[in-house]
Amino acid sequence: MHVLCDCSMAMMIWVRIVDMDFRNQFFYVNLDNKLHLNLNFAGSVNVGKWPELWSITCYSLWMWRNKEDHCTNFERLQRSWKQVINYTMR
Repeated sequence: MHVLCDCSMAMMIWVRIVDMDFRNQFFYVNLDNKLHLNLNFAGSVNVGKWPELWSITCYSLWMWRNKEDHCTNFERLQRSWKQVINYTMR
């Protein structure tokens, strides 16, 4: 779960897309509660529903991290959080 939440690259994305009112819950719950909270959150964000944004962000973070480890020519975009938002808005 480190790559999805705690590493510095993930944090740079989450702080840009997690609403200030939701951050305390988002960052400081245990794994079981984190999964339940994010998959069942009924609120919406500027780019659609939270569960979709959360799952696409997790997928993107995992994919980018694997590419950084295994693909010599891969470079993550500077504003990768915008790429996640753009993909979610499709």
